[in-house]
Amino acid sequence: MPWVPCKLRDAEVWARADERGELVTDASGRVEVVYKAQPGAKVYRAGARNLLRQSGAAVDFE
Repeated sequence: MPWVPCKLRDAEVWARADERGELVTDASGRVEVVYKAQPGAKVYRAGARNLLRQSGAAVDFE
């Protein structure tokens, strides 16, 4: 699955998205995010309402 650039408060992160670029949320409304777009990056979970989609292409780095 691709990752899209987002803003999480003051940090720039990459959030998990589907093929259409929509954020993929779990049952509690959280989205997987990473701070670095590289294989093996630590995955965190953030509330979808706290993510602001930024311009830029989706990437798949796994």
